Amino acid sequence: MKNRSEQIDFIKSIAILGVIAIHVWQYFLNSPLNFFIWNYLHFVVAAFVFCSGYLISQKYGDVKMTLKSFLIWVKKRAVRLLVPYYLYLFFHYSLWKLFPLNFSGIGIPKTGEDIIKSIFLNGGADSGWLVLLFIQMAVIFELYTITRQVKFIKYFYLITVILLTLFFPLFPQIKEYSRQVMFIPWSLILIASMWAAKYDFKHGNNKSIYLYSGIISFIVFLSVFSWLRFQGAD
Repeated sequence: MKNRSEQIDFIKSIAILGVIAIHVWQYFLNSPLNFFIWNYLHFVVAAFVFCSGYLISQKYGDVKMTLKSFLIWVKKRAVRLLVPYYLYLFFHYSLWKLFPLNFSGIGIPKTGEDIIKSIFLNGGADSGWLVLLFIQMAVIFELYTITRQVKFIKYFYLITVILLTLFFPLFPQIKEYSRQVMFIPWSLILIASMWAAKYDFKHGNNKSIYLYSGIISFIVFLSVFSWLRFQGAD
């Protein structure tokens, strides 16, 4: 317990409550206020990605990876994510099929094509996108860690994903491939979590940095939010 981060535990607790609220609130979107609260509560998903990246960075950030160990590590992470997800799909589809009057199968399309998409994380079940995202983040984390000594690659990737994130709204047709490219903007949160973990490791648990980071993050959020709204994004 002494090695736990109170700040990360606090963020996770807020994120858990937020996720519960989101899934309850989705049944009461009949007013603009309810929709506004539901829509902007989704920041808690970003909080989960941040916490995951922070904790993984503390544990594996300095581990030197070979190609073999990289593939083993990604495989291990994928199995931990996919097994619970496939169990969920099996039981959800089974309950809906066996007891259609009691289980609506909300969040899961019923066609054969959608079932295939759900299995391959290419659509279908609503929850599949999050499983795919964390697999993508596992790959990005290791690739970013492996190249941490090559500053040019790190900063080139950072600048590229920032520019792509800002200009995605200019290409609405990309929504069709949102699951395939969602790692681009989400990896910014992963990188931020890795930097935070590195800072804490070097300077100790300096609580003031969280205040400054919060202020900067809020300013960045307002700037990006204003830009996206100006471009017509939802």
